[in-house]
Amino acid sequence: MLYLSNSSERIARIRRSLHMSQSVFARVLNTSTKTVQSWEQGLRQPTQAAQRLLEILEKKPEIIASL
Repeated sequence: MLYLSNSSERIARIRRSLHMSQSVFARVLNTSTKTVQSWEQGLRQPTQAAQRLLEILEKKPEIIASL
């Protein structure tokens, strides 16, 4: 199930759990650093595609190693 709750704190928590800077996290998600910053500040919400990627990274962080 796709998480509808993509609070800024949750997104930052996912990124920090992967030990990534905002710029590296943005590259992994194929988006800009500014976009990640705006998500984490609560100014914008991720698209549905980005929400799905966040869900995968949250549930299966080891998938990053295969990227």
